[in-house]
Amino acid sequence: MIRPGFLPRLGRSVEFLSILALDIVLTTFLAGSVTLGHGTLWIQLLKAATGLGASVVLYVLGFRVLTPK
Repeated sequence: MIRPGFLPRLGRSVEFLSILALDIVLTTFLAGSVTLGHGTLWIQLLKAATGLGASVVLYVLGFRVLTPK
């Protein structure tokens, strides 16, 4: 099996770092809206579930980016 060249590996690294940055911003915003937000209990639970779902999706996407074909 041949290892990918420098530029494809660099591209995957940059793509992963952008996914990581998006994950940090998105989960921070969603967690802040849950703890500081006002609303009914089901809205708070929906916000928490959305944050969890976003984290899982971005984790899987990051794993797919970093795993070579």
